[in-house]
Amino acid sequence: MLSTPPASVPSGLRIVAAVLLASCVLLASCAPSLNAYNTKPDGDGGGGGGDGGGGGGGGGDVPTEDSATEDDTAATTDSGEPPQAGAPVLEPIEPFQNETTVGLIGQAAPQISVTLIATCDLGSSGDVTATSSATGDFAFAWNPVPGETCDFQAVTGTSSAEMSNVVSTTVCGIPDPWEPLGGDDPATPLDEWSPLADDGLITHTIVGNMLPNDPGDWYLVHGLDDTASDVLLGFNDYDLRIQLTDGIGTFSFLVSKGGIGAALLECDPTSTGTTGGLEGYDDYNDYVSSATWGNGTLCSQNNVDGRDNCVDMSNSYLIEILRDPLAPDGCQPYELTITNNAP
Repeated sequence: MLSTPPASVPSGLRIVAAVLLASCVLLASCAPSLNAYNTKPDGDGGGGGGDGGGGGGGGGDVPTEDSATEDDTAATTDSGEPPQAGAPVLEPIEPFQNETTVGLIGQAAPQISVTLIATCDLGSSGDVTATSSATGDFAFAWNPVPGETCDFQAVTGTSSAEMSNVVSTTVCGIPDPWEPLGGDDPATPLDEWSPLADDGLITHTIVGNMLPNDPGDWYLVHGLDDTASDVLLGFNDYDLRIQLTDGIGTFSFLVSKGGIGAALLECDPTSTGTTGGLEGYDDYNDYVSSATWGNGTLCSQNNVDGRDNCVDMSNSYLIEILRDPLAPDGCQPYELTITNNAP
């Protein structure tokens, strides 16, 4: 659990001293590398309508990116025997993807009819036909339902010499809505959330995933400390908490207090001999009473009554998501819950 005030502090009061603490909860089981990421590319498919529940596609527009990917069980992007000489060929696709449109491109003989056959496990199976270009290129788009795994094969006839390789992907049932916005490195984290005042009224929740080839997920959040209110209350109730509330065992996180470019890594796991990240982080004032700190648990302005001054703890926090490199590739999501002085 995250650090909480001792029982001696009256209910409803967060009476604090001038000692600033950051409390962290380390992972029980640690990943072998802090920076071993799995990743996820984005992409769009090309084409239009087809038969079958989620079908889409007719060749023509080549997708701008290779845009397919798979679900919470490991899958291959290219399965079965390679196509025979002269058979159509489908380009490999990613085994997991957040986008609901799967883009497929390939090559066949010039200007012949090519049929894409989709075999999907949640009912979006079907087929669609297009004509290859003068150079033999073709493109399709298919729209599986979220959470569905599909196998794709291109055919130009009924013999094995007219059948392509099979490629597979899964569309994540819980997509990562933040991935198209960036946040792939510490210099450009996603900064999409309003600062959290220390009144406990707002909670920010961040849900994402890390698919193969994702360079990383980085977020920037901010806490605000109302020192005028602290002086009136006689204590500082700033308590910025970051908690991993889903994905424990596969995901963890690191925090750099001070925001972008901050040199201080809070609760650095390597300093405690571990290589995993954190499950919880708490930035608050220490609830310690001692003669060294005047009245200890109380604060004021200009050291009134010998109390410590109420310190403005407003700050920014750079969060790096870590994924256990030994965990199977897949769509498993993580969830961060971020509060400031929540009940």
